[in-house]
Amino acid sequence: MNCLFWNVGRKPDINQYLFDVVSEYKIDLLVLAEYKGDKNELLSMLSETEHARYHVPQIGCTRIHIFSVNTPAQITPIQDTSHYTILRIPHSNLGLLTFAFVHFPSKLHTEEIDYLEESRILKNNIEEAEKSVESKLTVVAGDFNMNPFDKGMMMSTGLHSFPTKDEVKRGERTINGRSYTMFYNPMWNFFGDKDTPFGTYHYKSSHHKTLYWNVFDQVLVRPSLSENISSSDIKILTQINQKSLINKNGKPNVSDHLPLFFAIK
Repeated sequence: MNCLFWNVGRKPDINQYLFDVVSEYKIDLLVLAEYKGDKNELLSMLSETEHARYHVPQIGCTRIHIFSVNTPAQITPIQDTSHYTILRIPHSNLGLLTFAFVHFPSKLHTEEIDYLEESRILKNNIEEAEKSVESKLTVVAGDFNMNPFDKGMMMSTGLHSFPTKDEVKRGERTINGRSYTMFYNPMWNFFGDKDTPFGTYHYKSSHHKTLYWNVFDQVLVRPSLSENISSSDIKILTQINQKSLINKNGKPNVSDHLPLFFAIK
């Protein structure tokens, strides 16, 4: 299953890029944040090719648009809030998977403790969904507006995600007699300058502490799916159909975020 998440930054003229990326990467599940394009135009463009897709109706989460190879009747909504949606979506080999797609608030208006609390609530809602469907085949993806090392991503009471498959094989961690479920987070692999790009979002700051490049757009999976995704199945895209998504300095210029491709095998 080929998936792409992209915060498209409210660009109204984004549909040609989306059409091209679905065609080039054979995207089964296209998930967009801050999408202000004409969805009917995009659906019409795709329907004229072998890549026809369906728009999944929005319920409570209007911040996220989902275009899928599956019909809306094949997708089961579980829970919506203003900042994320949780659904059951078919996978051709694995059966039904639980997906949570996220677009958390901007760092400009949110403190670290708020991210930790929002992450705690999201994790609790995911665990409730997993209990209701009796499955932990779960994928969480989106714009978290946090880096993988931030407290909301790492704390046991938050999303509790780790950078190595070996650590998450046990499935949960016990602290002071309480058990906390875990996620595998492969996005740590994108830090540093071994490969380009150096993240999904670039921010120039005058603060004494700054990263410049951030990995705000991430995909997490439960340990039960850790062998179904690898670093080679994850790409931060810098071009689509030979059209560059970055400027001459290597910074995003179509949207302020770069798209995140990942495959669940």
